[in-house]
Amino acid sequence: MKLRLFVFGALALCLVPAASAQACTKGKFRGSAPYVAKRAHADALENKPGLAEVRAELAGFRRNERTCLGQNTIDFAIAMIDVNEAPLQQAVDALPTIFQASVPDYEKTRMMHRLIDRFYTAREYPAAVSLARMAAGKFPESEGFRQKLALLLAFTGQDEEARTIAQLQLDEALQKVPEGTMPFEGWVRYALTDMSGDVEDRQAVLAQLSDHLGRDAGPVVAEFADVSVLAMVMARAFGMEGNGQPIAPPRPSYPMDMARLGHEGICDTYFDVSLEGVPENLIAVCTDPGFADETVRAVSDEVRFAPFVLNGQPKRLVSVTYPLEFKLQ
Repeated sequence: MKLRLFVFGALALCLVPAASAQACTKGKFRGSAPYVAKRAHADALENKPGLAEVRAELAGFRRNERTCLGQNTIDFAIAMIDVNEAPLQQAVDALPTIFQASVPDYEKTRMMHRLIDRFYTAREYPAAVSLARMAAGKFPESEGFRQKLALLLAFTGQDEEARTIAQLQLDEALQKVPEGTMPFEGWVRYALTDMSGDVEDRQAVLAQLSDHLGRDAGPVVAEFADVSVLAMVMARAFGMEGNGQPIAPPRPSYPMDMARLGHEGICDTYFDVSLEGVPENLIAVCTDPGFADETVRAVSDEVRFAPFVLNGQPKRLVSVTYPLEFKLQ
């Protein structure tokens, strides 16, 4: 399959109409099809493998579905399956249906991340760069796409643009994270110096990180010396190996004083994760300090992570961020 097909497929997303644009009727989505589509939606969102039989079943429902709601629902579920496991060109062709669906952006970005990861794993690096660049433009608030773009650019020898993107992200992160906290953007920026081999650039990055940490950044970075910072960053960014994920979310209680005052807030937590999956070195930054104590308690006591594995060995998961929102009903 030609690389040109991948690139043109990605760039033409806004021009290709979704299959559900054909004539359809109003009405409810009935029968067993809605349940199959709902299950396929959930399984594809969680990247469960082996959905070919479910896709064939949905395709059968689709041939006989006349309602707009039913057509759109089935088309979206099929597109999600294709992004996860269809041949790469077919997966790219499914993106217009994903983007045109009336679903939350996090579902669209998750599918986009999945596809970029597949292209990276398949070593189709120029196509992965094109997809990451498109995603970064379409979802500018999703920092993960800019990180992937920077890494992919460096991986394909485009060091200057990669450095510009990663440096901007690092500068932004250092304005947000508490002093003394290492942002993941710092790891990404340092990893680029591994790829380029630019010793002066590496020293400049370490100096900037040391200023923010209030101590020498060298020993912090050296923690991953046995597998390299680059290996850690690539595994985190592209999900190549066991990637520590939260398996037990927090259940914070609404602070009574904040509820009585009618206050709402958002707290960003910054922490590392031990080999046992327990948050440590936790710092909470809240829009209202009245939420900080409960946030620290909930994350420390309740959040647990699956192991983060590099080269077959569990490692501490560093520079994790986890947001909590307190909203009155």
